Amino acid sequence: MSALPSTVLDRYVGLADRVVTDPAIVERELANIFAPDATVNITGTPVTGFEAIVGFYRQFVTRFAESRHLWQTTTNPDGTLRAEWAASFRTRDGRIGAVAGVEIAELNEEGLIISLVNAYTVPPAVRHQAVSSGGRPASSAGEREEVDL
Repeated sequence: MSALPSTVLDRYVGLADRVVTDPAIVERELANIFAPDATVNITGTPVTGFEAIVGFYRQFVTRFAESRHLWQTTTNPDGTLRAEWAASFRTRDGRIGAVAGVEIAELNEEGLIISLVNAYTVPPAVRHQAVSSGGRPASSAGEREEVDL
């Protein structure tokens, strides 16, 4: 992760953790990241147009109580941006999980994202920790359950 986001894709990934705790910033911040006619494909279903993208992210962040992302952004030979990222998260119901992926962003002449495609390299999953009768974690690590984000 860069100390100071240097690309629009860095600003986008860095925003992910902030919007979970402050969803009111979604529309304002996304206006500086996405073109009005952009297409986003995070979960396998494309969303097109700024208002639809804002609606998607408003809904998406309601699943999380907190998240932490690490990433590295590079520029591909064709000029698109590529971010390899990983995140840990806590859901609103208290489960802890992890996810990782690669995002590719195509930019317009103004430097705004016109296409963003995500591919999970580690699908979103939560860990169900076994709890002993005394309320303490049991010795087993629990089971990992993939979840839809």
